[in-house]
Amino acid sequence: MWGLPLRGDVYDDFTMNESNGEAKAQATPAASVAVVAAKSAAPLVPRAHVAREIAKHFSFLRRLATVELNRVLAPLGANVAMYNVLLRLSTEGQLSQQELTVDAGLDAAGVSRLVAKMGEMKLISIKVDQTDRRRRLVRLTPKGVSFEEALEPVVDAAMRHAVMGLEEHEEYELLRILDKMVQSMMAVLSIVEKGRRRARVRKSAAARRR
Repeated sequence: MWGLPLRGDVYDDFTMNESNGEAKAQATPAASVAVVAAKSAAPLVPRAHVAREIAKHFSFLRRLATVELNRVLAPLGANVAMYNVLLRLSTEGQLSQQELTVDAGLDAAGVSRLVAKMGEMKLISIKVDQTDRRRRLVRLTPKGVSFEEALEPVVDAAMRHAVMGLEEHEEYELLRILDKMVQSMMAVLSIVEKGRRRARVRKSAAARRR
């Protein structure tokens, strides 16, 4: 169950107090819903501050989800970063190690360690890209596919609490909005990356002319 904090820093205080027993675990979400409901009744923020408030809510929810998912995945030998990589590979097939950086939520060194660990667990296969030997290509093994499938119901059950205050139609509307945001952000990132590539080409061309 969600051990949603009613005070203090989210990341520090968001823990499940097992010593208090089942009654405490069952009572916490109800209190949490009341807190969320009270906050939702607050006046609308000025349009100029909406983006900031959205970012704050995303940060809050991400921390809650990360802590809860790590809690339920740890006994199975996994964590959020590993699950995100498994999920991405299950839908995309083969990807470079660099492409997994965003999904894992780690820096390049952290992804390198995670990939090495998953390789040792026989969850992924790793090979060098023959067209660019600096790139390492990663793909799920049959064991990795089975492991991702086994984790799905665990993750689904944990994340069910994240939307427990929403009606069914609100869940679908939230998903639609989030998908639209992702598509917009991906388009922006694509434009930025193209600009960076053009800048690198111009810089390289200028260096050759010297």
